[in-house]
Amino acid sequence: MDLEQTQPVRSRGTHVWRCPCGHDVLIELDKKGQCDRCGRSVPPQTTAGPQSLSTTVTSLARMQQVTDNRGPDDLVGRRLGHFEIIEPIGSGGMGRIYRALDTSLQRYVAVKVLRHLSGEKDSDARQRLMREAVAQARVNHPNIVTIYHVGVDGEIPFLAMELVDGYDVAELIRQGQIPYETLCGFAIRIVHALDTARHQGIVHSDIKPRNLLVLTNGEVKLSDFGMARLGEVGSEQHLGGTPNYLAPELLEGQPPTIKSDMYALGVTLYEMTFGKLPVALSGVTPVEWARDLENTQIEFPVRWPDHLPEQWREILVRLLARDPEQRFQSWLELGRRLQRILPGDREAAPRLSRATAWGADVAMIAIVSLVPLPLLPDTLSRLALPSALALFTLEEVWWRQSPGRELVRVRAVNQYGLRPSRRKVLARTVLRLLPLWAISLAIIAMDLIPYAFAVLMTGGILWLVVDAGWMIARGNGESLHDSIVRTRAIVGSAREKRYRDRKPDSRHPLGTDAADAGAPGEYRRFH
Repeated sequence: MDLEQTQPVRSRGTHVWRCPCGHDVLIELDKKGQCDRCGRSVPPQTTAGPQSLSTTVTSLARMQQVTDNRGPDDLVGRRLGHFEIIEPIGSGGMGRIYRALDTSLQRYVAVKVLRHLSGEKDSDARQRLMREAVAQARVNHPNIVTIYHVGVDGEIPFLAMELVDGYDVAELIRQGQIPYETLCGFAIRIVHALDTARHQGIVHSDIKPRNLLVLTNGEVKLSDFGMARLGEVGSEQHLGGTPNYLAPELLEGQPPTIKSDMYALGVTLYEMTFGKLPVALSGVTPVEWARDLENTQIEFPVRWPDHLPEQWREILVRLLARDPEQRFQSWLELGRRLQRILPGDREAAPRLSRATAWGADVAMIAIVSLVPLPLLPDTLSRLALPSALALFTLEEVWWRQSPGRELVRVRAVNQYGLRPSRRKVLARTVLRLLPLWAISLAIIAMDLIPYAFAVLMTGGILWLVVDAGWMIARGNGESLHDSIVRTRAIVGSAREKRYRDRKPDSRHPLGTDAADAGAPGEYRRFH
């Protein structure tokens, strides 16, 4: 995923890599190093990919800014099981997060200490919490922060998890406008992660930008999974989650479900899209929050931004619906809907392929118009070409593809890389075949309007020259009619596109074609 437009500037700081011999090695990002104790070589790939995330740590990448500054931390330097606490690196909804050393495997991890339960006598509450943590640890997905260990040291329950090298989506939002490709790609990854968790019976209940972590390689991971739902929903003091992201039904005392998670995801995606919350809650009680949600209408821009397809608005509207029944019925349904508006391949079709497709379409129209000529009277023979051209146009508008383009494996897409609307296809087809329309009108009007034949024929030829010349002059192969209608021709047949959208790839346990999107089977590859 290309994050050049949004990724924060990062200097080349010093990283600490824990050698298997137990020695810390100072290395620079993407540069090789060597352990001073055992001589083991540290390849540059160690800090370049996701495989390094549990073995390296950088002072430039914090999971979250530390907000608890109430004095010295009594856990620093202690051991919880075989994890040695080194320093605090953030605060989560259920406790504080530390960088720690896994002394058994000699790697750095993140340890989340559930501090507010450390002195409780309620063993049932602690056991329920640990059961939920174990359930989360069993969810294996590339877009969920991995839990390595769940344990209790004395009266302190804790989780040891993957130490993520990156920054949260809240930081991404602060950087400015996020490209649509990034928005949709992140949404598909998170939706599939949540669908995987659903099969384990887990509801997240605290989806928000700060719990979405962007790795330095552009991937995204969902953190704090399943923690907020552990309290007893229905009472104000135990209502789990973050107020601005709570669904209306949760404020009424209903238990969390995937529908409430969809609302939280909708708030998060709205914030990523427009840089602000759809509804900024005030007050300190659920009653006041519910009043704000009831009295505030979620607003969308009057003029929809050009870099976003209209279908993105439809998805946000459904996710943010106050009635849970108006949201999507399942994560799979939402994932398929997102998949259909995910920008596709961007490889421009070669000029020769486009010219061949145009020639094939013109030849087909000519053949269809010439075949019935011997059977038609002279008065109707002039309508043969316009009729064949009209039928061809209707066919292309209906299927959004012409036979000539299908023959040479070329298809037209809109400015988002998606299948264009039929209105756009109609305009594009008329402009693309404008010389034939000019000839048709010239044949019909040649006896009715003086000089009509010469004017229309000249106009048609001139358009053909200008349209072709524009495509030759443009480095990206864009024709004039594409520039006018805001479409482009790319490599790939419409039949293959429909197949990829509907058929899962079973060649890999997670779906090879979907592996780059972090989404198995049902989800198309994200480019």
